[in-house]
Amino acid sequence: MDGYVSPGEEASLADANAVLYLAATGPAGPASLAVVYQGAPAEEVSKFKGKLKQQWATLAFNAQTAVVTLNSIWNGSYSPIPPGTHTVLAPDYSHKLISTSGYVSATPGMIGNDVWFPIGLNGSMQNSSRYIHVGHLSEGCVTVHELGKWTAIYNYLISHRVPASGGKKVGQLIVKL
Repeated sequence: MDGYVSPGEEASLADANAVLYLAATGPAGPASLAVVYQGAPAEEVSKFKGKLKQQWATLAFNAQTAVVTLNSIWNGSYSPIPPGTHTVLAPDYSHKLISTSGYVSATPGMIGNDVWFPIGLNGSMQNSSRYIHVGHLSEGCVTVHELGKWTAIYNYLISHRVPASGGKKVGQLIVKL
């Protein structure tokens, strides 16, 4: 029982995948991530998405850091995630229909590229349609632009849960200007 699998539901894994994805020990306690904005939005050229104006930030996790983008679309529909303390929720479903294959082929050893971690704004348990995920385009998410760091972030988040949350909460995300 974890995340969005309800008690009584069954799941099946091939033996090869069971070895990769199941562990004899339970998850560690709550994950903690910190995002700090890095100045005003600035343009960059992505080999995957072309020229984009990005709101850059640094994500600190498990004694490591990664470059993230908090917004890439400035038409008024999207905005960077606001400062505050937010909830990181367990992955909801595979996001494989959103193409990330270019990131995988460009980053040897990358795993979990279709696994996105929903963010509950201001401590909410509601999916805000903002996620922590890999990529070069952000619609207000915490998008891990530094592709080589994604697997470490994924492994950190997937192996943590907040006790007594029914496996639905991974931890907290603290965002600072």
